[in-house]
Amino acid sequence: MNKILSKNWFWLVVILLATFFSYFTILSFDFVYWDDDRQIINNIYVKILNWENCKHNFFYERFTFIPLTVYSFVYHFFSDKAFVYHLGSILFHLLNIWSVYMLLKKMNFSSFVVIGSVLIFALHPLRIESVAWISEWKDLLFTFFFLWGLNFYLTWINREKVKYLLLYIIMAWLSGFSKVQGILLPFSCILLDYFMYRRIRIKAIVFHLIVFSWVLLSSHFKIWYSALFIAAIYYFYFKKEIHVKWLIKFKPAILLSIIVVIITLAFYYR
Repeated sequence: MNKILSKNWFWLVVILLATFFSYFTILSFDFVYWDDDRQIINNIYVKILNWENCKHNFFYERFTFIPLTVYSFVYHFFSDKAFVYHLGSILFHLLNIWSVYMLLKKMNFSSFVVIGSVLIFALHPLRIESVAWISEWKDLLFTFFFLWGLNFYLTWINREKVKYLLLYIIMAWLSGFSKVQGILLPFSCILLDYFMYRRIRIKAIVFHLIVFSWVLLSSHFKIWYSALFIAAIYYFYFKKEIHVKWLIKFKPAILLSIIVVIITLAFYYR
């Protein structure tokens, strides 16, 4: 018995069960007419699942494209049954709890810190709005992709396998298109890099700036910007290593990255 109690997975299961039963009562809640009506009930682009509506959500609601698309699929199969949406909220929250656990384990924190942090994240009162309010699926979705973006980037640093780098990029896109705060994932990875290894790498910063810019601009200049993005990744990660003594040689590339970020911010704040 003592061996079981000393296992992190045991306490994770306890926290997951405690969280589920803590939020169990929201399954009887209905929609609220505070964004739920605009986002789902009266939103023609959600109630009818077709290519045209998905395209509209992508172009005009790009930073909530993922939640609106998920709403569409749920509405298509379950109509306006609030129970299904609330159940989805709880399940997403449980997934996020597990994601926090996985991230903290990879960061080599002690068991006490890992379980304590997961417990706070799971049952903190500030989480109630995100879980109980159907319109806040965007918060749950962006958090899930954000956390796994950090997970995959940390795995990439340790193993240097291309698939983890690509998964990080995909998570950055999905997070940014779930909620606008998701665009900050690349900057969080820069901080994670420094926190874990006490280093600031020019190559990594340039790369993350490119990812950040791509997430913001991908809905504006899809074809040529995606091509530029792929070329930049190939150049910085698969062509050469960048060291400080080579900065003069790579001035054009660094300047290009700065220009891209400036253009990105100009479009974002226009």
